[in-house]
Amino acid sequence: YRNGEAPDHLGRSAIARAALRSADRIVVPSAYLVDVLARFGLEAIPIANIIDFARFRYRERAPLGARILSTRNLHDLYNVACTVRAFRLVQDCRPDASLTIVGGGPNHRALQKLCRELRLRHVLFVGRVNQDAMAGVYNAHDVYVQSPNVDNLPNSVIEAFASGLPVVSTAAGGVPMMMRHEEHGLLAPIDDHATLAEHVLRLLDDPPFARRLASAAHEVVLRTYSWPRVRGEWLRVYSEVVAQPARRRAWSAPGPAV
Repeated sequence: YRNGEAPDHLGRSAIARAALRSADRIVVPSAYLVDVLARFGLEAIPIANIIDFARFRYRERAPLGARILSTRNLHDLYNVACTVRAFRLVQDCRPDASLTIVGGGPNHRALQKLCRELRLRHVLFVGRVNQDAMAGVYNAHDVYVQSPNVDNLPNSVIEAFASGLPVVSTAAGGVPMMMRHEEHGLLAPIDDHATLAEHVLRLLDDPPFARRLASAAHEVVLRTYSWPRVRGEWLRVYSEVVAQPARRRAWSAPGPAV
């Protein structure tokens, strides 16, 4: 089970709760979701997502440029508008800075309008990008920024870590569990574009610090999100399920509320 909106989803969906209760095991990609499911009386096992290290290759940013990347879809819950507003403050101090926005969604036109209202320069909307091309996108940039209001354990942050980009993010959902502030990246309060901008400028003003964060984050990726590590965890789960006695399932979708 993986859903950044898990608290709301499980709270409103009796079908989802019933389906999960019927499972022999529930596997989630983060400790954050373990905690969320526990609130609904559901026991889950955390097994991390994995990254393709043959595709996403680490590159040290030396020198560190000011090419900023956002890759979240353009929906309200990912609040890309916060990133755009932060970029206004960044560009006030670093006129050479650029922002590339990858992703599609219903807020595309509203975000373009916001960029015009803020008189931003060097902003590029590229739409959706095939996953096979994403490694090249990360490689072409220097700093990764996201500002979700709701999140779980975003693959985009793992990909940025693997690619050597220092990361600035809002502290939404499970994000603080995957990166400690000032150790693996920089965290800002949700919807706080001013702090987000301060963090980006701190990285740009202190490239050695940015490189230390990126290096530490890459070590986390190597330890946590590799197939050799995760493989054994999946094998253990499947072995336990196969070994246990079969049980009859009498689950059916709940009827309408009365």
